[in-house]
Amino acid sequence: MGLGVSRNTLLLSSGMLFLYSGFNSVTNVEQPVISSFQHGGGGDSSDQSRSFYGSGYLVLSVFNVFFAVFALVTPSALKILGAKASLLVCSAVFFLYAACLIYPVAGVVYSTAALTGICTSLLWATAFTVLSRSCDPDDLSVNSTVFWCLPQLSYIVGNCVIFLMFRNQPPGNQYISDQTRFLSMSIISGVTLGGLACFLLVDTSAVERGQQQPIRARLADSVGILGTVSRNTVHVLSDGKFLPMTVIFVYTGIHCSRSLTRLPSLLILSTFSDMFRHFSAR
Repeated sequence: MGLGVSRNTLLLSSGMLFLYSGFNSVTNVEQPVISSFQHGGGGDSSDQSRSFYGSGYLVLSVFNVFFAVFALVTPSALKILGAKASLLVCSAVFFLYAACLIYPVAGVVYSTAALTGICTSLLWATAFTVLSRSCDPDDLSVNSTVFWCLPQLSYIVGNCVIFLMFRNQPPGNQYISDQTRFLSMSIISGVTLGGLACFLLVDTSAVERGQQQPIRARLADSVGILGTVSRNTVHVLSDGKFLPMTVIFVYTGIHCSRSLTRLPSLLILSTFSDMFRHFSAR
């Protein structure tokens, strides 16, 4: 292409667009969907009223905690699974995250939220690794821009899907009907499968070339990577020049959490990503 945008970039960006269109739709309506399910979809169904204990806010909290904590072991997980498997596993988990709300079961919903948090960290690390390895260095900036910007459209796509699904709700009815829940969550789950299809076509040979090792060797390497990450973390946190920067990260996290309710991931992930970038530049 004339702008230097690679095929891999378009596939990765499109895959992220599909995944996050479904994911953002789910996070926007998770609380009302679960609340409606607890009340039998606004009807007289009493057998559903006690089948789910908890709330959508608690589900999102579980997601964010695992998202933040797992960031430390993401390099090791990527080493063990490989780039292609990581992309496919993560996209499959995103599908399950949406699909489990078709008929919410507490254990399944919370477990899937935890897995999605883990896979979110792994997904972005894998995608950026594939992007950086498969692009010409001269075109990396434009490819990174496209890769970051295209998935942001997921907020528009996801909200449009929710609007179209819920626009026919009866006026004054605060609960989502079972039929609407089933149809909307099924469509949203189907949207996430577009991400899986895109990732199947991504060429990860630039990342996995020369890394066809036995699983035991990859496990040993992953332990070494985890040790390196831990040492780097301690080194950067003990750097007096870096500590004043944490004030900015904390302020940004608190400010954004007012609307995004993602304080754990914003604080921890933004801090760790920036401190590793700072350390690598030294």
